[in-house]
Amino acid sequence: MNNEFKRILKKHLIRYPRMQAEDVYKLAYQYTFGPRHFCVNENEVYQNLRMEAEGLKRKSLDVIEVGNGFVRIGLLDNPVFLETIAEDFIKSIKLGPKNPINFEELLGEIKSCLCKLKIDFKVEDFTNLVNSLKEKGYPAISHSALYRKFYKPHYRLIRERL
Repeated sequence: MNNEFKRILKKHLIRYPRMQAEDVYKLAYQYTFGPRHFCVNENEVYQNLRMEAEGLKRKSLDVIEVGNGFVRIGLLDNPVFLETIAEDFIKSIKLGPKNPINFEELLGEIKSCLCKLKIDFKVEDFTNLVNSLKEKGYPAISHSALYRKFYKPHYRLIRERL
């Protein structure tokens, strides 16, 4: 398996022990493609960030490595911060990932290694999810309901170095 992704997956499973098959797929998707699935109206990016961040209680910056040049930046309810994130998010969409990755190959490698990791779901759940998403052309998906419940993810994926 891609050593960088394996290291990152292990870190995420430790940090987020309630990760489900969807969350592992999402991490692999973000690692491979970055935020390119977002078709954004550049004029609306900041407004969307403001609406999502409004009322968030987070007080410190949360930066989580995704790999392949990307990080998840936790949103803060701060207009200046959000302007910067909006600009970086748009740049990140245009730049794309640092290295090309074969997504299908990576998913196969993940299936093989999940049985050796401490996970909160069955390996078959991941296999079934991947098979159903393959029929749809491997779309981007949301975090699992369990992940959203426990971790309340509000972040943007951006390139680590712009």
